[in-house]
Amino acid sequence: MGINLAGFAPTETAALLDEPFDIAGRAGLHCAPYAHKHQGTFPNGTVRLSVGLLTTAEEMREAAAELRALARDRIVIIVAHRPGTLAACDRVIFLSDGTIAACGTHSQLVGKSFAYRAYLAISESEIHA
Repeated sequence: MGINLAGFAPTETAALLDEPFDIAGRAGLHCAPYAHKHQGTFPNGTVRLSVGLLTTAEEMREAAAELRALARDRIVIIVAHRPGTLAACDRVIFLSDGTIAACGTHSQLVGKSFAYRAYLAISESEIHA
């Protein structure tokens, strides 16, 4: 999951997560400059949080609470693909082929965007495969 806080460079955001919260993040382009160009995060990139098989649900809840505390009164850009992460966002900007295909809350997009619903169906099938 890639995260940016408005007004902070990715390296600063990584430091904000590391010091008080002990959340390790990697700042930068992550070997994907073309992806960042499409996402609008080039040339600085994002802070990437890696979630693995050993990451517990409690650790994710703690990280989400800590991110909410940091994000208070700020604009936060999260680059995500997991349906649960998308559902927790105030606004989703759904990209397709490098362009904005739909905008709204997760619930709004489920109701109005066939492409978004199709993406979620594919994501769910991959999770349960």
